Amino acid sequence: MAVKKDAVAQADLFEADVSGWDSEGRGIVRRDGKAVFVSDALPGERVLCRVTRAGKRFDEAEAVRVIRPSESRRTPPCPHYAECGGCSMQHVEFAAQVAMKQRAVEEQCERIGRVRPTQMLAPVYGLPWHYRERGRFGVQADEGGRLKIGFRAKRSNRLADISSCMVLPRHLSAVLPLLKEALQTFAGILRGIEFAVGGGKTALCLLTDKRPSEKQRGALRALSETLGSGWLLSWKAGDREEPLYGGRAV
Repeated sequence: MAVKKDAVAQADLFEADVSGWDSEGRGIVRRDGKAVFVSDALPGERVLCRVTRAGKRFDEAEAVRVIRPSESRRTPPCPHYAECGGCSMQHVEFAAQVAMKQRAVEEQCERIGRVRPTQMLAPVYGLPWHYRERGRFGVQADEGGRLKIGFRAKRSNRLADISSCMVLPRHLSAVLPLLKEALQTFAGILRGIEFAVGGGKTALCLLTDKRPSEKQRGALRALSETLGSGWLLSWKAGDREEPLYGGRAV
């Protein structure tokens, strides 16, 4: 007799108390003695979980509902957080993030290295927001041919199209809508955009399937002129690369 899909989905739901936290920001629970790593769950919480992946040594799950929330839980300020996989801890107060990460390092040293520190120094950390100075945007075209720029969606290979990002430098986040419009002619050959910020400059390198046409290169030169001297733009296809500065090839 066939089993209904709803019955299978219901069987994958269970309640559990979160006892720990791993290095990827997932809560740790145990089900029938087996470790389960639960996304969007915090230590001290009781959550309703749904299994998303079953393995021999451990399972993975998502928190469907938080029954008893942690005092460290907060509402993520980013409008894209529920979908975008570019970051994973906006639902946690920053001070709690630092403490949890430190505790994760301590647990790994003890479990893997069999060592315990004799002295604990104060943790070293940076800004809670606008700290990501290097990375790569994914780029896709939607069914209508319009460019989407962003990061991979959570638990998916889809691209989360974003119009702003709270972990990027403010000026880079602010130009995301402009990039989508200015690079529309690259739809079909553009696969990603690498970015790096430092020394008062912002570098963007367009990763293309082939050498851009003259029209596409003209659009890139126009974008370079619009952004100004603080930006370094280039395109790269295989081993061929053309850098631009102030709208001119160099």
